[in-house]
Amino acid sequence: RPDVLVVGVEPSGANAMMQSLARSDDKRVVLSTVDGFCDGVAVRTPGDETLRVARHTVDGIVTVPTNRVCAAIRDAFDDTRSILEPAGAVALAGCKDWLASRAEEAEEKGIRYRCVCISSGANVNFSRLRVVSDLADLGDRAERLFVTRIDETPGSFLSFVRDATDNGEGSVDFSEFKYRYHPGSSANIFYSVKCRTDDREAMLERIARNDGRVTNDLSGSDVAATHLRHIVGGKERIPFERFYQFQFPERPGTLLQFLETVAPAYNITLFHYRSSGTFEANILIGLQVSPGAQESELESLCQNLMDEHGFKMRNLMDDATEAAGLELLLGAT
Repeated sequence: RPDVLVVGVEPSGANAMMQSLARSDDKRVVLSTVDGFCDGVAVRTPGDETLRVARHTVDGIVTVPTNRVCAAIRDAFDDTRSILEPAGAVALAGCKDWLASRAEEAEEKGIRYRCVCISSGANVNFSRLRVVSDLADLGDRAERLFVTRIDETPGSFLSFVRDATDNGEGSVDFSEFKYRYHPGSSANIFYSVKCRTDDREAMLERIARNDGRVTNDLSGSDVAATHLRHIVGGKERIPFERFYQFQFPERPGTLLQFLETVAPAYNITLFHYRSSGTFEANILIGLQVSPGAQESELESLCQNLMDEHGFKMRNLMDDATEAAGLELLLGAT
């Protein structure tokens, strides 16, 4: 069946077969390092017989990054309620990319491809599902990661959120916000969004209206997706800093509503939010609250949020275990 193409797929960080097939001689490539995420296909070098067969039967090799494999695992689960291990999802991820690269040509020529993916392996560790879930949206290009530098002045964070969300009226879905006060003239906000391309471009235009803001797209960074999103911030000694945990309904506009209630009266020193996919969202927030009248005002303000809008609040400084962790990691006193 010469009309049938056979395409091999390898992880980008374990592409020994692709490199070996690209050689003009028959020698095998031996990788110095191998990405072990797709452990079932993560080999340093292909076998002699495997390489020989591939040279005669395989029409090409495509490679896929880790986040694309994660997106394929989710696709298989959505369609079949089966959970593939990373090595088992490599073929599906490669098929999606192969078809996407030929979509324009196929539309022009009226070609309809029929593809079969050989996906073997459902031996996935439960602990790995957390990583798969975090990276799947990036792999599907549904989620984008950004860092915006803002002026470090009271009210600048609220102003940024207003512009980014179009005063709560925009169609951009923020799945993550991370900010930590930095002593200096500027600070960085790490955030991720889910939206259509045109909505995302409109958001970036609104953010850029403020001359002091600079935005970088980190969506293509594996390090940002895997590590940096979890370590944004630092340990600072900030006078009268207090930390609170809020829980509120996960619906459009609630985040901005919360900030517009709190930010005008108190300087926000830390903000951490990550969508959990449930009906309620959790945020960790740091505020500068002077003892006495300001503390009483904040308690009254928070009580109103709880009574009128269904918010829940927890003062973490009242919990000895939580306060100890905050002191070690964030410098809380």
